[in-house]
Amino acid sequence: MSESTDNATPRKRPRKPPPRWLNLVLFLTTLVTTFFAGAFFLWAESVEEQIQNGFVFMAALMGILGAHEMGHYKLRHIQKMMAI
Repeated sequence: MSESTDNATPRKRPRKPPPRWLNLVLFLTTLVTTFFAGAFFLWAESVEEQIQNGFVFMAALMGILGAHEMGHYKLRHIQKMMAI
């Protein structure tokens, strides 16, 4: 026989949310590392070109990452899920 879900208890929050400064530090670290990845791994003839490559690569990758994370955010609201 299948169990009834009527007796299910609501999920409790397992832990408190991380501090806001941690999110900022991780975001800035992501910006810096993607900038350097674009600046040093893409071929360039001058330092100015390396800096430009770094910013272009960072903007492109952060756009992709932002769109991906926005999908998580929107789906969480659609499904009415609790997030920390």
